[in-house]
Amino acid sequence: MKVVRLANGIGFLDTGAIIRAIVRYNLDTRIKNMIEKEPVLAENMDYDNTHVSKVLICGYILKILKLVFLIMTICYFIGLFWLIFCIEMYVIRNDFNSKADKDIYNTNMFVTEYNLIPRLYHGIYSKDGNYYDQS
Repeated sequence: MKVVRLANGIGFLDTGAIIRAIVRYNLDTRIKNMIEKEPVLAENMDYDNTHVSKVLICGYILKILKLVFLIMTICYFIGLFWLIFCIEMYVIRNDFNSKADKDIYNTNMFVTEYNLIPRLYHGIYSKDGNYYDQS
């Protein structure tokens, strides 16, 4: 579900369309008002009437924000997959350790040895590897 929203979010951050809207506003509203109210300033060739540098800076800022958004989204999904992988490995290891011969295999785990039992969702895994629902 979140992947579908990701595609919509990327489409929403169309920097070209946002810059075109800023330029259109700049030309339609601000420059027309300047021509009507201050014709001498509107004819001045040394003054930046269109504020091109500000528009370029806005464009670069939007592109940087879009890149930051994409990086954070990718990190979020990688973190979710890593969490799922770690939980599954913990469950598999507990399942193996509960059935393994203690004389042959070292069944001590770092997490259980130092009482670092993760609380997953609304339950808890005990030292014997069983999941107890606490909701």
